[in-house]
Amino acid sequence: MFSRYFTDSHSIKTLPSYLLSSFIFISVIFLLFHISGFERVFEWNKSLRDAATGFAVFSLITYALREKLYSPLWCLSLFPYLTQLVIYAYVLIHANMSWTIDYDLIHPYFLLFVYESTLTACFFAFSQNRPGKWRFSISVLYGIIVAASLLFAAIYLGYYLLYNDTIRAENMLPILQTNKKEAFEFISDRIGLPVLFSSLIFLVLLLPASFFCCHKAISVGRDRYSKMRILWISMICILSIISIHKYIPSLFPISQTYGAFHYIHEMRRISQKHEQNISRFRIYTPVSEAMPQKLPGTVIVVIGESATRDRMKAFTPSYPSETTPWLSEMKKHLIFTSWIKHIPAFPSLFPRFPCSFTGETNMTTGT
Repeated sequence: MFSRYFTDSHSIKTLPSYLLSSFIFISVIFLLFHISGFERVFEWNKSLRDAATGFAVFSLITYALREKLYSPLWCLSLFPYLTQLVIYAYVLIHANMSWTIDYDLIHPYFLLFVYESTLTACFFAFSQNRPGKWRFSISVLYGIIVAASLLFAAIYLGYYLLYNDTIRAENMLPILQTNKKEAFEFISDRIGLPVLFSSLIFLVLLLPASFFCCHKAISVGRDRYSKMRILWISMICILSIISIHKYIPSLFPISQTYGAFHYIHEMRRISQKHEQNISRFRIYTPVSEAMPQKLPGTVIVVIGESATRDRMKAFTPSYPSETTPWLSEMKKHLIFTSWIKHIPAFPSLFPRFPCSFTGETNMTTGT
């Protein structure tokens, strides 16, 4: 019964060849992941499960489309997303050399590669029997997506080559929290005008090239698919769209932009809360209204995180600039105590706090 639906000039006997090509393709990718340095590549948790997902999706869709992975249609569908995957994998490996390079880092990029290329191949195949306007629209859309995807990947790679690090959410804050002129000056300073203009030229050349290749590939006529095959392809397309929607927030620059906007929103919320709290909060003036007077035994501890006393006027009177006006003013009041020569027992934050509040260190406890 199964073979009856797919006997339209394409016997089920050809299925093993599609399975073999998909298996070889996925195996080569994961072998390269392993050779490159990604750890846990051959564990089921995510890596082998992703490999099985990619194998199943490519096997089903290549057989349904009657196009093997080395056909022109698939080469055009795979090229931009495979290039993107290679760039992100290269940067993630080399930017995290001092840390464990877990497969989880590349996990969303690989699945996006699978589903984006699958969806693109389906649109190409359906466009081959459509009118010229439909093919033109698909070609334009493909050109824009390819140009944008590879441009973002090129920016990601360029930033790593310049600063030996990945682009993080905090790098987006100066761009999102200022005007266009200052944002452009920041980008020009961080990346450089030659790189920016090179990226622009790259985009201008890639857009028409992608359009031309796509339009030429989908202009080739083909036999129409059976209704059952169209239904099968449509189901795979829906699965791809749902999966892309799930994993694309993990991709640059969406992930970094979302993280920056979330930080800005949280800082605004905290700032509003802070203003509300501080309006009801009086520390020392007048003395009769001070919190220690109303609530005996209350102790307020001000901890400066990521600060050095060498640059704080309140703790270093010889410092030329008044960098801590509030602390300097508070030192004049009897209810305020500052430890001028307090030296932490540890260089890191978490073990330092218990020592600061208890007076116990590894020297006194013997641990």
